Amino acid sequence: MLRSNKKKGVTLAENVIGLLIITLAFGGFLQVCNISNMMLLSAKCRVSAINIAQDELERRSNEDYESLDASAYTDYKSYPNIVIDSGPTSGSGDDITGEMRTYVRAYTEPLTSKKGKLIYVRVLWTQSGQSKEESAETVICPDE
Repeated sequence: MLRSNKKKGVTLAENVIGLLIITLAFGGFLQVCNISNMMLLSAKCRVSAINIAQDELERRSNEDYESLDASAYTDYKSYPNIVIDSGPTSGSGDDITGEMRTYVRAYTEPLTSKKGKLIYVRVLWTQSGQSKEESAETVICPDE
């Protein structure tokens, strides 16, 4: 009868190495999920900021041309605490808020010299410690 001296089973060192490999793989997966979540939130905030700027442009464009006085916007009109993204809870502590700045300037079209008013809107916010902004602009002309 032949007997083998080899013991069957897994040693403690093999268990520890296996656990380490699984932990590293799971940690990498969680890191990818975290980065994806941050990128998704960033894209969501950018779309929201663009929509806020477009809404402001529409509001200003629909005003009577004469009532849209560029001298009232010597620098810009600021609208603080604009909600860019409302957080998952009903409290405002997890909301991302920013500021909207609206500019109106006299404008002359370079090729035709047609006069109008330039409306420029900037939406600014801070996300993950970084300043972000989106903007939109349009030119309106008097009815002829």
